[in-house]
Amino acid sequence: MGLGNPGPSYRDTWHNAGFRTIDRLMSVHAPGRTGSTWTGSIGGHAVGLFKPQAYMNRSGPPVVRRLRQLDLGPRDLLVIHDDIDLPRGILRFKTKGRSGGHRGVESIMDALDTDGFLRLKLGVGRPPPGIDPAEFILTPLVGQELAYRDAMAQEAAETVVTWLANGLDAARQRVPCLSADDRGPG
Repeated sequence: MGLGNPGPSYRDTWHNAGFRTIDRLMSVHAPGRTGSTWTGSIGGHAVGLFKPQAYMNRSGPPVVRRLRQLDLGPRDLLVIHDDIDLPRGILRFKTKGRSGGHRGVESIMDALDTDGFLRLKLGVGRPPPGIDPAEFILTPLVGQELAYRDAMAQEAAETVVTWLANGLDAARQRVPCLSADDRGPG
């Protein structure tokens, strides 16, 4: 499950890092497939990829519906999302706990009535001084930031494949930190 906001005005923002990761997974494992859902196999594992088509803070109900459609529960869920509290380029797994103020994660926790689902947090860093965090994550990216966002989505997609193939411990060991040169401005 990759989190983001639907619509072209949000496509190239940090807040859509989860959507972008799902797009990368689909481009490799379901070539030619477009849309917000795909069910298939990655590395011999049955997988359902999903981008909820609701605004971030209302992600919970569509996530619950999709899990029910696939006859899955919270323990089967991996939520991929941006995190401003992680430095840019850091990817981190979290197995349970609070949302850290991420409204999409909060919505999913409320809808599932649990915090017991896996998350892959994609560090986008804090905004520069004087910039509101909401404005920072929702402002369209340009130039190097777009290239950086794409590189981070690619690393996240490869980390998801490692998790599927070899489990959480192997994926945690693989979790990359993009070099300072790759991180772009910020």
